[in-house]
Amino acid sequence: MSELQLFPGPRLVRKSWLYDHDKGVGEWVTTDVTDHAFEYLFHELVIDPEVTLADVFRLVMDEPIMQAVFRQDFVAELCAEVRKGPVAKEEEAWQRIEFLELYQLWHYDTSTGTYEQVGRFHLHGVGVVQEADIFEHEHLAHKKGERTKWSISLTPVRELLHLPVRINPELLICEADIDAKQYANTLQVVKSERITLGSFIREILWELSWHGSPEESQKVMQGLKEQMAEIDAGTAKTTPHEEVMESLGFVSEKVVYAQFLVGSEDCGPDEVHRALHALEDIELAQDGLKRLLGGKLQGKHSANP
Repeated sequence: MSELQLFPGPRLVRKSWLYDHDKGVGEWVTTDVTDHAFEYLFHELVIDPEVTLADVFRLVMDEPIMQAVFRQDFVAELCAEVRKGPVAKEEEAWQRIEFLELYQLWHYDTSTGTYEQVGRFHLHGVGVVQEADIFEHEHLAHKKGERTKWSISLTPVRELLHLPVRINPELLICEADIDAKQYANTLQVVKSERITLGSFIREILWELSWHGSPEESQKVMQGLKEQMAEIDAGTAKTTPHEEVMESLGFVSEKVVYAQFLVGSEDCGPDEVHRALHALEDIELAQDGLKRLLGGKLQGKHSANP
């Protein structure tokens, strides 16, 4: 029986229970395995709450085997940035991230009884508890007393090095069937903190390299900032979602609704869309549309001649 633990430093320790059959006693023995962490990539890991992102990178930074294992996740490029040292991020107090969090979000298709994304972790930043309501563009964006979950995929890695990396024990299971009323909603919450050392490292690198290397991520961020500046200035040219989908070869919702539904022109595509997604999973469409729209919309197969 053994347990793998990661502490700040970093210090990777294997804790094993050794039993002396001759004496009839046993004891826990700890061994520092930091220098050959690659041998334990498939071992389940317990993480000290004070382990930082910098500690994680120190495990892989100068180890050729680790560099080879995680090469596809731009580990060499990220480590080159980390070697430059941490930098402070300019931000308002309400924007501050308190720690990084690995969390699980499984998808379950109730129509087929199958799971997706099983075993995968995602990474985001967990902000400080908000001391006051924060409004953005006249909308309440950050509520007093709550923590904001921040995406960190475009944040320079050097600005995150000081942050602890923790695991959220709550595993969310969400509806994956796009036709189900509960699509994308949480169906169940269970508890699990089980993660291997390899998954722990890989999921962090995956999120940090979502847009490619640090240089490529910086280009994406600069492009987004320019787009936001155009939107704020009112000079941005926007394209309706419907037109974008049509340009990609998808049939217009208006065309589909008109083909199968009587009254879709009077209701409007948004109202029809909301009604269809509000139908109960076991409810007949015609009965549901009558209940929701008062008979303004009918399926063509059941329309009166």
